[in-house]
Amino acid sequence: MRRMCAAALAALIGLSVGAWPADAHDHGDSGVSVVRLGGTDRYATSLLVAEAVAADAGGSLTSAVLVSGERWTDGVVAASMAGWLEAPVLLNPPDELSADVLRFLRQTGVTDVVLIGPEASHVDHNPRRGLSAAVVDALEEAGISVEHVSGENPYRISIAVARRVVPGVIGHFGRTAIMASDQSPVGAMVAGPLSARGVHPVLLTPPERLHGGVAAYLAAAPIDHVIVMDDADALSDSVKSSIAAAGVTVTRLAGSTLYDLAARASGFVSFQESNADGRPCNASGTIGVARAAVPFDAISAAPLVARRWCAPLVLADPERIPADAAALLDAA
Repeated sequence: MRRMCAAALAALIGLSVGAWPADAHDHGDSGVSVVRLGGTDRYATSLLVAEAVAADAGGSLTSAVLVSGERWTDGVVAASMAGWLEAPVLLNPPDELSADVLRFLRQTGVTDVVLIGPEASHVDHNPRRGLSAAVVDALEEAGISVEHVSGENPYRISIAVARRVVPGVIGHFGRTAIMASDQSPVGAMVAGPLSARGVHPVLLTPPERLHGGVAAYLAAAPIDHVIVMDDADALSDSVKSSIAAAGVTVTRLAGSTLYDLAARASGFVSFQESNADGRPCNASGTIGVARAAVPFDAISAAPLVARRWCAPLVLADPERIPADAAALLDAA
């Protein structure tokens, strides 16, 4: 990890218009340096974050992960794939390949793109459901290899991603996956850094019952432990009981607020792992901050703050840092 400041670093994702700076900016007597990565919209922010990932990797990348900027469910399950490939997550409009995305892929030397979402044939008549065939065609015409990790619904897509990566180990818990509701983005998006760092796939399920395909995956996969992201009791007791019935240990992460949930999730980031300086990740002095109301900012941020900066991600409002997030920042 690149040492960005002497004390602490707050990486603000999507909070302001800016570019990847040559260095962090120190703010007064607080001892906190701030890097801002924010564009005019979710796509511009995603690109700035991807450029930061590439800069940290020396300017070149082999792979990138591409998802629709209209489907948060695809974005949150992309984190583990991005971590597995040491790649950024790029948001793209659903109907055509963005010229800015193509420029980035060419400039960084990307040869392989993993596209996550429904099959293009399923979305051609309703492009807001995912990336259309035109996006795939444009990538291939540019000489870029495309792997489509897909499924007919968010649950099947999350399973397909989980099968594509090797789930990582968290200490004595063993190989770990993450479970979240497909109805609430908060739990899944705050799990993004943990998912990317681990690598721990995010599995989506309906809130009232464990999806049958997800249950089958847990029964067959080498998963010992599932972290349940339980934003405001988003997942029923039936879901948790069904996970346990598959012989998998369950850890429930819940918070009194979504900010509290994000802070609690940060405690699991890179459990018993060290960064490039040999220090535990939670002692790196770096924290990512993203807007709570915009899941796409957190989706873009996950691979950067976790894999590159060895850091957790907390949530904030545009005008203030909530108490739960402030407590974690103070402790960094």
